[in-house]
Amino acid sequence: MSSDPGIAVVRRNTEEVQGRGNFEVFEELFAPDFVDHTPQPGSFTPDRDGARNLYRTLRAAFLIFTRRSIGRFPTAIVSQRLKRTMAHTKGGSGD
Repeated sequence: MSSDPGIAVVRRNTEEVQGRGNFEVFEELFAPDFVDHTPQPGSFTPDRDGARNLYRTLRAAFLIFTRRSIGRFPTAIVSQRLKRTMAHTKGGSGD
């Protein structure tokens, strides 16, 4: 386990917010003036509200949403591997 405080913050976000859906921790970790420098396409704004909405959308869409940090790079704290399990229903008439 790293003693680097930046990695500890990323780990808390990964495990508690994204993994467990603890959005109280999100409010603690993300500053009001947060800017997402890797914004997602669609209607997600590159700010704190956009990140919160993205996480909530992903958690609603996937039954299991886990992330695991897999490396540290000079220009970013971590690279992450996603594992998602989703549920879907058959569409159309006569289901």
